[in-house]
Amino acid sequence: MTKATPRSSREKEAPAGVWLDCLRRLREYFGRFGRDILGVILMAGAVLVLLGLFRLSRGLLLDWLCALLREWLGWGSLFVVLFLALGGWLAIRSTRAPLRWPWGRVIALELAVFLTLALLAMLGSSSLARAEVGGWGGRIGWSLALLFDRLFGPLFGGVLLVLGWLFALASGFNLWERLESWLWRQAGESPRPE
Repeated sequence: MTKATPRSSREKEAPAGVWLDCLRRLREYFGRFGRDILGVILMAGAVLVLLGLFRLSRGLLLDWLCALLREWLGWGSLFVVLFLALGGWLAIRSTRAPLRWPWGRVIALELAVFLTLALLAMLGSSSLARAEVGGWGGRIGWSLALLFDRLFGPLFGGVLLVLGWLFALASGFNLWERLESWLWRQAGESPRPE
């Protein structure tokens, strides 16, 4: 009977080392183009989704994705197209100069998008039937509108929704500084240094 000798630790690590070495060489060769490739893929995805949403392009995966977007986001599915295109543009732009992400503003814009879905659903009379066929704010907008309606009542919930939407937009687009400087100019004074 022959005794099996255990493989050395070097032999066990060789496949992982080979993969890591291949990935390292791939990154060295294509690394500077990685963000450009990602940007082009995101922009192409934005065009495909846009064509699919307007039923100008068809395909098994594209039809499924667009039906899912319409059902859950309604007319807000166009925000997906916008964010894909914006992400592609930012990825390409970041190859020249590194980007600093103002995460507070990004989160405020995301909140504004969700509140937009709820506002669309409220404009569509908060109808689930309309939301399920891809209209207004979709299922997400319908559920947010219903939440505001049940928690605060139809009138006060709508007012809070609009005020929250305006606040999120102003924070996302950094309009507070512009408003402050405009108010200082209206008062005839220069802004106070912080």
